[in-house]
Amino acid sequence: MLVAVGCLISNNANASGCASTSDQSPAAPVALREFVDRLRAATQVRDAAYIRRASAADIRVDFGGAVGLKSLHLTDPGAVIWSRLKRALSLGCRSKPSILKPDVWECPGLPAPPPEMGSIEEMVYVAAENVPLRERPSKTAPLVARASCEFAVLEDFDRRGGKGTPLHLDWRSVRLGRNVAGYVESKYIWPLLGDRVVIERRSGRWVMTAIVAGD
Repeated sequence: MLVAVGCLISNNANASGCASTSDQSPAAPVALREFVDRLRAATQVRDAAYIRRASAADIRVDFGGAVGLKSLHLTDPGAVIWSRLKRALSLGCRSKPSILKPDVWECPGLPAPPPEMGSIEEMVYVAAENVPLRERPSKTAPLVARASCEFAVLEDFDRRGGKGTPLHLDWRSVRLGRNVAGYVESKYIWPLLGDRVVIERRSGRWVMTAIVAGD
């Protein structure tokens, strides 16, 4: 069940424990909450037919101009798009209105990052509470600190390649805003330029208009 908190749709089934700060924006429409619930359910059972019906004909799937779902291989239950959708929808959705498009929401609904932390390309969000930060990439390494629902900068970001390159598959080296560094398990962090789903209301119905990553 999804509930609206201020401008955020949060997922009660999400065990992260992160609570977003609400503002004075109107609560999400019931129809939108129901739509996101159905998207999550369809993703869970790999319901390609529903995902097609729930998508706009001109849905963007990258920033190179590609539209349509064909390249995502929805008929393959093992296609990577299913894990992308599942994770993007698991962290809630946030209103992203503009003058021309007032009814636009983005999932995941991450809070705005503090500008003083640096480039958005290097930033991640620790999407859980009390996540251990360790001296080395190992669950048995000494504990440095714990991170809860906060931003961090990737220490192992490859500036030459222009993208994050993990030194260890399951761990990333990060530095928190309080200037504490260590290793965190990758499953707890979300790149700010990671996968996201854009939902809009068009002609009275809610549809997905983008499944993209990057900028």
